[in-house]
Amino acid sequence: MSSLLLLLTLAAAAPRPEAVVVRAVENMYSAPSADKDVVSQATLGQVVIALERKAGFVKIETPDRYQGWLPAAALLEYPGPRARRYASTGEALEVVSLMANVYRDTSTTSARRSAISERYRLMRESTSSGTQ
Repeated sequence: MSSLLLLLTLAAAAPRPEAVVVRAVENMYSAPSADKDVVSQATLGQVVIALERKAGFVKIETPDRYQGWLPAAALLEYPGPRARRYASTGEALEVVSLMANVYRDTSTTSARRSAISERYRLMRESTSSGTQ
C-alpha cells in the first residue's frame, strides 16, 4: 500500500510536459480526429500541458483547465522545463485575459480616429465613383 502511495506522490510531483500553440486559433476536438466535436479553441502563444499523444494529435489542457485534442502540427512542444520558451527574445505580447483588444498605437483614441477616417475615405471614394 505504501509503495502505491509513493508512486502516486511521485507521479503528481513530476513536471507535466508543456507546449505552446503556434497557430492563430486552433480547434480542440473531443477525440483525436478533426471529424469529432469541437470542445474549445486554443490560441497563438498559449502555453498548454501535453497530456497524451495519438494519431498525429496531442491531448492538451489549457490554463483555464479545458481539455481537448489538437493537431500536433499546431504545437511546439518543449523538450524540458529548462528549454528556451517561445517568444523569449525580442518584443513579445502576452495576453493574460481570455478576451483582449490589441491596438497598433498606444492611444486607442487615435486608433479609433484613424479607422473612422479610413472608412470615411472609402465611402467618399465609392460615392464619387458612382457606386454605393
